[in-house]
Amino acid sequence: MSDLATVRAALHSRPPRLAQQDDAPRASVAAIFHEMADDPQGTDPSDLNNVRLLFIERATRDGDPWSGDLAFPGGRVEPEDTDIHHTAERETQEEIGWTLAPTERLGRLDDMTGSVIPITVAACVYATQQVQTPTLSTEVVDVFWTPVADLIDPQRRVVHTLQGRSEERQFPALDVLGPGRPLLWGVTYRFVTDLMRFFGHELPT
Repeated sequence: MSDLATVRAALHSRPPRLAQQDDAPRASVAAIFHEMADDPQGTDPSDLNNVRLLFIERATRDGDPWSGDLAFPGGRVEPEDTDIHHTAERETQEEIGWTLAPTERLGRLDDMTGSVIPITVAACVYATQQVQTPTLSTEVVDVFWTPVADLIDPQRRVVHTLQGRSEERQFPALDVLGPGRPLLWGVTYRFVTDLMRFFGHELPT
């Protein structure tokens, strides 16, 4: 069984825990995997360098609470969206110009609520075989793949410090881009933590 087949089986083995429906803001994101047919490093075919996960870097914009963050493509649920998958797929198309097909859906993670911003976020998981050329919206400055092997690398584990109104808050994070670049933290980090469990790895929480 391939790594992503294992993820699909795990997602299908139990229903996701969904947040209670209320008037609170909601969003949906797309966690998009790609499993390369051949390992470019010539290592074992089960090596997690073969499996990679797509992230975006959001543009720096005044008034945007996610300004400059690393994230999965996605955004707020709109009244015309038929379901959570529709939201994730529409936002992915709008933000990076990628079309996600229903046949690429693997499942859905447990809903998350932001630790800093009180919004409920759903994460829909996909596996794409064809890597499309991105067309970035003004909300996105970069799109990139990160191997699962990097996401579970202990050397990339850091702490993100956020200055609140009255105190500092610290959050677990991953340094996936190197010095001087944004860290992976917050809701996206927590979704990544859930995803890495499907590969048998625990990240700090």
